[in-house]
Amino acid sequence: MRLRVGDDLAIIGVGGIHSSQSAIAKLNAGANAIQLYSALVFCGMELLDEIKLGLISAVKKKGFKNISSLSGTNVIDWASGKLEL
Repeated sequence: MRLRVGDDLAIIGVGGIHSSQSAIAKLNAGANAIQLYSALVFCGMELLDEIKLGLISAVKKKGFKNISSLSGTNVIDWASGKLEL
């Protein structure tokens, strides 16, 4: 989607977000934000802390200054099918 709409439109990653890895994957694929819904029912509020800590760890590991820097870092690989959850 990021390749089709460019950087002018915000994208919200939805569906299948149940861990910090899946949240990071949505951001890397070009999402600007993520939505949690069903996973909160099944995993509980602890999921928020797990995702938050995972995002912080990913930002530090890549040497970025904020979470928004994760957005779009692997757009081409996601679009070509080289990456998957």
